[in-house]
Amino acid sequence: MTTRTKQIQTLSAIAAALFAVVAITLGAPKNVEATLLTLCGVLDGDPGDGDANPGIVAASCTLAGGGSFNGTAREIATATSYHIIITGAAGGPAIFQGTDSGSEVVRGNYNFRGGGVLQASIGGTLTTIRGTSDNDEFFTLSVEATTFNNNFAIANWQSTQGDDYPFDVTGFQEKNGFYGTQGTLIGRVAYNVGVGQGAQFEFPTSLDLLSTAVPEPGALALFGIGLLGVLGLRVRRGVARRVA
Repeated sequence: MTTRTKQIQTLSAIAAALFAVVAITLGAPKNVEATLLTLCGVLDGDPGDGDANPGIVAASCTLAGGGSFNGTAREIATATSYHIIITGAAGGPAIFQGTDSGSEVVRGNYNFRGGGVLQASIGGTLTTIRGTSDNDEFFTLSVEATTFNNNFAIANWQSTQGDDYPFDVTGFQEKNGFYGTQGTLIGRVAYNVGVGQGAQFEFPTSLDLLSTAVPEPGALALFGIGLLGVLGLRVRRGVARRVA
């Protein structure tokens, strides 16, 4: 092999490697730092950067709609999903007491776009020393993504008259649609615990707010090109060894 041929092969291999690195950097999914999680008006102190518990907020507050809340919120963010989980602290449940006509509890920012889904789900119990229901107890979690084109996802639970306490409180809704750009995921609640002594909603499982988007075709294409570039580099090296 001539020196000139070796130089051409070396330059070609370097170019392929650089192209692969650039394509993978642009196209591969990237983790997203925890961003501006707020629970009951309490902001995550230093989200994703130096906080002892990044993306986790604990709060106890009186809600704007008249009820009260005590618990924590945690966020899990990736390039294509944003998930907020409301539950209790130190292994206990999140607790809602009183009656609330409608209040924002939690919000956080997402940064993706494309077709996707918006989900709301609840899983917990309504406890009291009272015997049976009067059919006036309910719990509603409404989840809004500000750049989602299909309104809200709403998880709702309603008691049935005559049922015995405690109640299993569950609900779920999923909406399909499109995320236009970065935005804010907002969780609001409305509920009534009834008139039983010590009545409260407890969520040892969680209240979940979830938004997900499918990666854009351009990003997937770049990722694929990057992988092809890496494969091309390996093939060129193998050919060069055989020729030498």
